[in-house]
Amino acid sequence: MNLANNDVSIENPVFLELSNELRWIIHFNGYVVETNEHVKKILNGPETFYSTISRLHQADAYRFVSSLASKNVGEQVILHESTSNITIPVKYRAKLVDNYIFLNGTILLQQEVSSEKEEVQLIEKFISNHIDLAVLHLTPTYNIKYCNKKFCEILHISNEPIKYKDKPLASLSINPILSKLIELLSHAKEKEESLESYYYEEENLFHIQAQYFPTTKNILFVLHDRSYQQRFENLLIYKRQMETVSQLSAGVAHELRNPLSVIKGFIQLSSITNEWTKYYGTVLSEINRMNDIIDDFLSVSRKKGKRNNTLPQEVLESLTFLIRSECLLHNISLEVSIEKIDECVSINEAMIKQVLLNLLRNSIDAFESQEENRNFKLIGYKEDHSYVIQVVDTGPGMSTEIVNQLGKPFFTTKEKGNGIGIPLCRKIIEDHGGVMKIDSKEGEGTRFQFTLPLVTT
Repeated sequence: MNLANNDVSIENPVFLELSNELRWIIHFNGYVVETNEHVKKILNGPETFYSTISRLHQADAYRFVSSLASKNVGEQVILHESTSNITIPVKYRAKLVDNYIFLNGTILLQQEVSSEKEEVQLIEKFISNHIDLAVLHLTPTYNIKYCNKKFCEILHISNEPIKYKDKPLASLSINPILSKLIELLSHAKEKEESLESYYYEEENLFHIQAQYFPTTKNILFVLHDRSYQQRFENLLIYKRQMETVSQLSAGVAHELRNPLSVIKGFIQLSSITNEWTKYYGTVLSEINRMNDIIDDFLSVSRKKGKRNNTLPQEVLESLTFLIRSECLLHNISLEVSIEKIDECVSINEAMIKQVLLNLLRNSIDAFESQEENRNFKLIGYKEDHSYVIQVVDTGPGMSTEIVNQLGKPFFTTKEKGNGIGIPLCRKIIEDHGGVMKIDSKEGEGTRFQFTLPLVTT
């Protein structure tokens, strides 16, 4: 090639023939200031940068251009649609200069695009077969774009996710977890935002996240099966229940001794006077009282129970026999103040009783080194949309440092303690939608307070 009469420089037009670069100068709003010939040839000389971008990638392009306002330079792969409706992947490098954005793009080879698709396929395969998370991807019309094997396993459906691709979500067999997903789905679509929730039933616990995509209006669900963790926590709770039952047994025996003494006395008196009917009502009343004490004691030892709508004062009142007997045994003055209301709380009664009795035992242990001013209060009252329960003692109290450590598993101030009592109490209350607080001052005592949300019946 004879270059004698040609411009031998980097600006030589020959480079334009060899290059496949797309060059733009645009404003932040995407309007074109200037482009090179390749842009005009491939994309038909557009008025705006955004009008050439594939619909699914427009949001990425907006974010990329907007980010240049803060960092001035950047890189991004953008998918353009040519005049012949062919998708063209372009890797751009961009720089902001004097409020103008300079974009220099290199069209990617098909091999590079194929590699990216291959990577996506490998990721999907890994998610489908190996990761311990259930994944469900839905279209705006609630058709299934993608689901993995873990999702099929949780819903107890065929273990072949490909069967459900493009099928309506409503075509799956209805079950409680699917009902929860549909409920979250409607909320996410209505509010156009991402949500998270928990599904709890018996010993199954799932953490559910719903990711809403505003551009495509698709929704992605990710379900984390935390059932094994929940079963382990339930075992710890049951262990604490059995410890509490053992500790309460002396108090229950003391509480039963009183009505037994009354029954014994009246039977002996009746045998002397031969007037059995005269004392029948009193004896029957004492027997019923003993039955109530035994029922309350057994309710603490139940391993599992479903949540029921219950009047909160009834739960507290049913514990007064046990709490009173414990306080009498340990020379503690008891004060009970319970507000009666018409609204219910949705609770597992055995678990809430377990919390109260754990807190009682903590107070009793705190009084060991204190001979006077041994007072214990059980308080219940309504506040806003919750029922507040307080357990207050006049024990030695705790420092701020110790109070801050109490919620941590296995932290304890007791010589033979295991440090799981308070964390489990907090976990039970939080699982019921409540909040637990601890206030304590050295030399003044401790106040444990927790709330239970009220439900409309």
